[in-house]
Amino acid sequence: MSRLLLRRDGALWSLAEMIWKYGELILRTNSILQWAVYMSGSMTPTNPPELGQHLREQSVAIAIADARRLAVITDWDGLHPQIDRLETKIGVNPESSVKADLEGLRNRISDELSQEFFFHLTPADVPLYMNKEPFGPKVARKFPKASEDIEEAAKSLALQRPTACVFHLMRAMEVVVKRLGQKVGVQNVEKEWGKILSDIGGAVEKMPKVTEKEKAKRNRWSEVHTHLYHVKQAWRNDTMHPKQTYTREQAQEVFAAVRVFSAHLAGLV
Repeated sequence: MSRLLLRRDGALWSLAEMIWKYGELILRTNSILQWAVYMSGSMTPTNPPELGQHLREQSVAIAIADARRLAVITDWDGLHPQIDRLETKIGVNPESSVKADLEGLRNRISDELSQEFFFHLTPADVPLYMNKEPFGPKVARKFPKASEDIEEAAKSLALQRPTACVFHLMRAMEVVVKRLGQKVGVQNVEKEWGKILSDIGGAVEKMPKVTEKEKAKRNRWSEVHTHLYHVKQAWRNDTMHPKQTYTREQAQEVFAAVRVFSAHLAGLV
């Protein structure tokens, strides 16, 4: 893989950035190589003798310099042997053999370009991919063990991998729900959704509600229970394990429900 990719592995490239930083150089190199091929060919009425060998050698030298720069910037090591062969032939035989090597170099650049791949994101998905804390800093701080899966869930959603998104959310929920169970005194939260909701609902019902402060606290925990129910509905499954596949719309629904639930719980633990 080229330095063009390794330098920012997993990062996003705008189309403008790709064109400004690399496209211009690649197109310039290709154009100069094309001109050098023409200049290094046999003499024709359109390539008159008075242009001289010096001009032909100069065009090849410029093409070599640009190709060398392109090879270094992109780390396309396969270009260097062909460039080296060209350099040794300048001034020796600037005719057909140089022309063949120039054409071979152009073909090799084309081959290298065909091995570079980029994934396109719509502008709306860029924040999902770029955000290190897609559920907010408070969720990241309160549930650090879930942070990686939450970030990967957002990236999977941006990359059009909805089922992978939901599986990462499942792993994150295991951490968050366990923390919820510890907070309200519910043991063994690795159960079916219905049982988990029933146990947590029962724990909330047992909370004192005599004073206004106690009522307010109980209401906040009741909201957590409601948000957890919404997660369960988005999951559309009776157990904590998601179904086999999800559409993007379904994954978005699960993502939104888990985000609201996690953010609300983060304000209480």
